[in-house]
Amino acid sequence: MKQTAFPLVLIVVGVLWLLVATDLAPATSTLIALALAGVGVTQLVLEGFNKNTVVAGPMWMLSGGLVYAVMHRLIGLSVAGAIATITLGLLMLLARLPAVPEPPRPGPDLRKAPRDEPADGR
Repeated sequence: MKQTAFPLVLIVVGVLWLLVATDLAPATSTLIALALAGVGVTQLVLEGFNKNTVVAGPMWMLSGGLVYAVMHRLIGLSVAGAIATITLGLLMLLARLPAVPEPPRPGPDLRKAPRDEPADGR
């Protein structure tokens, strides 16, 4: 997957660029807002509900919404910053609740087998 990620990113960026250049896509700020919100949703879907994602996922989604609101002049930047700060604090308190599970610990990397040491110590 690592080898195909960069070409796929280039293709997606190129397609988005083409759509924006030909006025077939929404404004760049709208695309950025959608991408930020998409990162939050993706994080919650892929990693599940735990102490990390209960903060990070909603903050990504809120960031997308705030970018959209500021860029379309629905709210000011100062108001967006205040909303983000309050929300981050509330989510951090929520993450401390005992009902929110701990994130899974990373297991041993099974792809890397331990090297066999020679008997003479070299």
